[in-house]
Amino acid sequence: MLFGGPIAWKSSKQRRVVTSSTKAELAALTQATKEYLATIRLIEELQLKLDDDYIMWCDNQQTLRLLTAERPQATSKLRHININNLWLRQELQKGVLKYNWVKTNAMVADGTTKAMPGQKHALFLAQLGMTNVEEQITSLARN
Repeated sequence: MLFGGPIAWKSSKQRRVVTSSTKAELAALTQATKEYLATIRLIEELQLKLDDDYIMWCDNQQTLRLLTAERPQATSKLRHININNLWLRQELQKGVLKYNWVKTNAMVADGTTKAMPGQKHALFLAQLGMTNVEEQITSLARN
């Protein structure tokens, strides 16, 4: 649980080699959405009600355009993606959940899957609301 909500993450190599970051994002978003929907079904089975809409966050604008645009146009690099058969797009159109864009720097999940330099790691810890316990202990010892 984090901030009163369930979280799950998985860090692994993708099962297939892809030729674009957008295709990799689509594959990852598909897996995350499947897990998300399973969690929603569990919450509903427990007869719990969430106050907020079901939202998935993605930091790849091209991926979101493919999912949300009325008539998505794949660039020449993405012509191999069959937009009309995207399961994610169908779920979005059914209104099951929403997809929103978030800046890469604000993507909290990156801290669970990527090595980060010191300053960026400190930002990640702040995003989680974590503090340095050593400073608190030292402060208490002085008092």
